[in-house]
Amino acid sequence: QLSLAAYIDQICRDVIAASGRDGVDYEFLAQADAVLPPEKAIPTALVIAEAVNNSLEHGFADDGAGKVVTTVRRIDG
Repeated sequence: QLSLAAYIDQICRDVIAASGRDGVDYEFLAQADAVLPPEKAIPTALVIAEAVNNSLEHGFADDGAGKVVTTVRRIDG
């Protein structure tokens, strides 16, 4: 079993590094944590990687500089 917060943080860092973009800052805020079952690891990685890639592709100005902030928190409901 994996720490969800640590797993998401590592995926975000890896995707940003693999993008080859300069000027991208990254901040991770873990306000909660949970245990991620192994069978959920790959689907979770795909969703997180796609979200980060989309933020890099569509959320930055032409110069490519910016900041990606990822927050893990519990939402009751």
